[in-house]
Amino acid sequence: MNASRAVLLINIGSPDSYKTKDVRKYLKQFLVDKRVINIPAFFRYLLVYGIIAPFRAPKSAAKYKEIWTKNGSPLIDYSNRLKEKLQKLYANEADVYFAMRYGNPSLASVLNEIKQKNYSEITVCPVYPQNASSTTSSSVEEVCRIMKKWENIPNIKFVNDFWHQPAYIEALHNKVASYNPNEYDHVLISFHGLPLSQVYAAYNCNSCSVEECTLKPITDNKFCYRAQCYALSKILADKLDLSIEKYSVGFQSRLSKNWLSPFSDEILENLVTQGKKKVMVICPSFISDCLETIHEVAIEYTQDFKKNGGEKLFLVPALNADDYWVESFKNILEQ
Repeated sequence: MNASRAVLLINIGSPDSYKTKDVRKYLKQFLVDKRVINIPAFFRYLLVYGIIAPFRAPKSAAKYKEIWTKNGSPLIDYSNRLKEKLQKLYANEADVYFAMRYGNPSLASVLNEIKQKNYSEITVCPVYPQNASSTTSSSVEEVCRIMKKWENIPNIKFVNDFWHQPAYIEALHNKVASYNPNEYDHVLISFHGLPLSQVYAAYNCNSCSVEECTLKPITDNKFCYRAQCYALSKILADKLDLSIEKYSVGFQSRLSKNWLSPFSDEILENLVTQGKKKVMVICPSFISDCLETIHEVAIEYTQDFKKNGGEKLFLVPALNADDYWVESFKNILEQ
């Protein structure tokens, strides 16, 4: 008997291989999205096709090659494992699917598969704990764009973020606590960065200070990505019994100085000068390990940290497909 409901998980994407041509194809698809680079279309295509993709693809391909596994892209591998474990938990309650916003398996192909099954209900969850226009909203918009052409549209439930859900917080806390953060001189909670213009646009304000993000009740600025990051950091630090001096909040993967700061790499450089030689890094923007965690933090940041005089930089693995997380995630999807 077929399930009457589908659960669709959406992650950001990954190239089909670490070859330069595949990385270039992926970057073009990713970066021409108006929600990722929010400038007029003519200039966006000129920038992506004429500058970013040609010059960035070979460098990114070399990084992907370093982290590629026998199962391919780590992000796709972990996403498949999560889907398979969730399917076992759901059994006949629902059919679980996984798609990438950019790259493969594509949203179009997976939604077409879902369409053929005539489900009465679909739960759609972009698997980004924090809500941002370039990730969550882009995924939701693309789902709606594709599905608006369907003759029959079932009931649709969107899970837009879950950083504040107790099940997610508990799973993250348990993961970090298992690696004994108090044995380190300092803990860096590093989130994926965003252009300041996107942060301000989502929050409908012209400027925003760190003080506003950390002091305001999150109910007042629940759509502010930075506020979500600081709120989660405070909750996690409290649960881990970390004093305000024991941890820092930073933002990684920046493309310019006009992105969210403080920058994680600069924080790490400053920590060494303060004599903090053993640092733990947590990346709550990612539920699955990928290029930004495995390479940017565990390889690049570690090399720079040791070059500057640090002794140990440890990246806490993402939740990936841990059994406890899978059960917690199902609870989040069912709320």
